[in-house]
Amino acid sequence: MISEDCGSLASCSTWMFTSEQREQIRAALVSAARADSDITGAAHLGSAAADRLDDWSDIDLALCLSPEDELEEVIAAWTARLYRDHEAVAHCDVKRGNTLYRVFLLRNILQVDVSFWPAGQFRAVGPEFIVLSSDLGQATNPLHPDGLLAMYQYLVSQGISVAEIDRMAKTNPAKLLGLNQ
Repeated sequence: MISEDCGSLASCSTWMFTSEQREQIRAALVSAARADSDITGAAHLGSAAADRLDDWSDIDLALCLSPEDELEEVIAAWTARLYRDHEAVAHCDVKRGNTLYRVFLLRNILQVDVSFWPAGQFRAVGPEFIVLSSDLGQATNPLHPDGLLAMYQYLVSQGISVAEIDRMAKTNPAKLLGLNQ
């Protein structure tokens, strides 16, 4: 639906979010999560987590609920927040196991996906969150190059790609050390 101040889609620049608006909303949601005693952890997912944001990217935010809190109450409070503070116009739910993914559509067409995780199930998975390290090189362990080669060969035999191994063994450690390439 085109708002009344837009004569046509071609002349309306206010109906769709900008990347700056998206980042303001993301920052507000993260700030709200930090201030919410019902939330014990939060993580960016999707393109933001993978450093692949573009003009069309949505917001994907995972929230870990405190073990003492009722899931339905926290979800209701966050739903009210999205409608009240960020002009949500609709939402739908996708459930996977005990995790609820609530997908919001904002008035400015930005999609905000908020997933609500029970405390015991909130964790990072995937090569983006892993750093490969070892205790190799000590007197009782194999030499460092030999041990790493054996570990990498094992990972490949288990279906881990060379690109994923490179990420876990090179890219992620460099990022942690501030040595971004």
